[in-house]
Amino acid sequence: MHCLILHEIFLDAKSVITPLRGSLYDQLDLVDIYSSKPLHERGRAELEDMTIKMHVISQEIDSVTAGAEMTAMIVRRMQLAHDRYCSLLGLNAIEDGNTKISDALRYLLESAESQKRWLVSYKSRKDIALNLVSLLAFQKKDRFN
Repeated sequence: MHCLILHEIFLDAKSVITPLRGSLYDQLDLVDIYSSKPLHERGRAELEDMTIKMHVISQEIDSVTAGAEMTAMIVRRMQLAHDRYCSLLGLNAIEDGNTKISDALRYLLESAESQKRWLVSYKSRKDIALNLVSLLAFQKKDRFN
């Protein structure tokens, strides 16, 4: 039962992560478009808007990453509890039900850790884009001084 609940939680995370990834890539596209414009066509308002949206995306990534870390921790603990249960009862690891539960827990743990790696890579991409936005803002400011 616990495995099913965790599996549903993992699947439900897709509905959060997919739009988050879309928002990130939309912002990365806007940064690319902005950076390819001549300096005199770059607006300060655009720069400010991109910076704010990148910070919002960063906060969302942090939140979802914390959720993935919590999911991985819960699955690890469930896996340890299941292993203890099997060893206390002297259950044979070859038994079909125990093997399926162990495999399911291992799959969920690997999935949660993989999800976290994707989120960390999204954050890295956001950081790179935000650094570029900061550089562009500095160029724009330097031009007027």
